[in-house]
Amino acid sequence: MSFSVSLLLLIVFAVMHGESACAKAFAMTALASLMLFFTFRFVSGNHKNGIIRIKDGYFVVTATWLLFGALGALPFIFAGVVSDFPSAFFETISGFTTTGATVFSDVESLPSSMIFYRSLTNFLGGMGVVVLFVALMPRLGNAGMKFTSQEMAGTNKDKILPKSRDSAKYLWLIYIGLTVAMIILLLCGGLTPFQAVCISLSAMSTAGFTPYNNSIEYFSSAYVDVVVTVFMFIAALNFSLIYLTLNGDRSALIKDTEARTYFAIVASSSVLIALSLTFRGIYPSFIQSLRYSAFQYVSMITTTGYTNADFSNWPLFARIVLFTSYFLGGCQGSTGGGVKIIRVCIVFVILKSIIKQKLHPRGVFVVKFESDVISRRFAYEIISFLFVYYLIAIASAVLLTLDPQISTMESAFSSSLQSIGNVGAGFSLPPFGSTTSFSKILMSFEMLVGRLEIFTVGALFTRAFWKK
Repeated sequence: MSFSVSLLLLIVFAVMHGESACAKAFAMTALASLMLFFTFRFVSGNHKNGIIRIKDGYFVVTATWLLFGALGALPFIFAGVVSDFPSAFFETISGFTTTGATVFSDVESLPSSMIFYRSLTNFLGGMGVVVLFVALMPRLGNAGMKFTSQEMAGTNKDKILPKSRDSAKYLWLIYIGLTVAMIILLLCGGLTPFQAVCISLSAMSTAGFTPYNNSIEYFSSAYVDVVVTVFMFIAALNFSLIYLTLNGDRSALIKDTEARTYFAIVASSSVLIALSLTFRGIYPSFIQSLRYSAFQYVSMITTTGYTNADFSNWPLFARIVLFTSYFLGGCQGSTGGGVKIIRVCIVFVILKSIIKQKLHPRGVFVVKFESDVISRRFAYEIISFLFVYYLIAIASAVLLTLDPQISTMESAFSSSLQSIGNVGAGFSLPPFGSTTSFSKILMSFEMLVGRLEIFTVGALFTRAFWKK
């Protein structure tokens, strides 16, 4: 329903800008969306007991994102800005999963309403996944909470709000409030309302769509770089921690291991890259180097994918440090994608325990993360997640080499990792609009799997799922 309301806003915007073809495309899509909404409402009318089975939850989550991807592709096709469905589907899935990769080689040639639409898909998708895991998954019972632990791993922060509806409401208020604050700050920096809104919608969702071909570099403004860097960083923090902080718990972020690790990684990596850029003479001063290094590393680790410089020309050391962000991602309960910092922290705790056990074979050790005991089963889930995550990334990279546009190993792996990590930026990326339909569908699948945390989609491909 929210998608339909957004389309109505886009119709008005398109009419105001004299883009009749786009207005018609949005109207036709809105009609299709409303018809589907009322059809599903009618069909589900007899199921009001509020009980959602585990199988139902997995299916509903995956089907909802696929449906949004299919519906969202229609405006691009109806308006004639994209000629084939795989390209339109890729663009839409990239938007809703907050990946930010695009099939358009010249974004600036698009109608204004289409540029605005792309940013709206980022905005809706960014918080949608957080609300989905908080509002829907707890209704699955114990197994559902166990599933949610893949997203809210090892903490009790997902219990800070008593009801799922309250959770969704407060998360949306925080999300919208931060977005409005960013818009105001960008307006103070001289951006037009259109520029400020589009950039803010995509930055707070850690997505990366912009109205310009060269991303944030277009503005060439230190002020804009700083504002965008700060809000990208905030967007990849756990929104539950932001809620606690706003409600008076000033130490919530400091006490949280994941948040502290996130701060430390961003700070150290930004400084290391800045030192590399300064020593190699890429920028005249350390402060200027830090401006670009902090922006780019925050953009990558939060999976936003904005750029304010051509980092492909940076020293190898700087590029390697940037590349490590592919294996981290944002914090749990944030709009950021990727593996998540929390999983990396837990893996190190598990490895530390294994080493202790090897050194003291007869010792009995309890594996803990913060105050929570990590069970053998939970440790198995974390390791399994990482194994499947990188297995999919590697297998997809191999398949992508079949595409004539993807001619190098670096290009294949970068395309695969940016897709499953929902990053949208990378090294030696091909022009996605020129890739084959197979490659677009494959990368769209990776975006979806990465955004929905692997096992949500993976469960549908098991025989056990379809047994009664």
